[in-house]
Amino acid sequence: DVVHKKRIKDKVKLKIITNKNSKKYGMSRKKMQLTEVRYLDVETKTEYGVLNDYFFLISYGKEPYGLLIKDSNFAETYKTFFELMWGLAKA
Repeated sequence: DVVHKKRIKDKVKLKIITNKNSKKYGMSRKKMQLTEVRYLDVETKTEYGVLNDYFFLISYGKEPYGLLIKDSNFAETYKTFFELMWGLAKA
């Protein structure tokens, strides 16, 4: 995957929280350098991420789509939410 190759080349760390039923996905990501994966007992078809001042949402419904927002307030808020969930997730 081009995005992950560039991320690893640029030494950007990635933390992923995924559904505990998505172990196959999690294991494939866990093999990547600079990547940590944890699991939660939660069912969702949306993922989100934060990088610097950017916040993104990706919906994996019938017609996948994504939103990218450059806003430091959104980014800081979702970093806080992510860290709370990270603390609850299992390795």
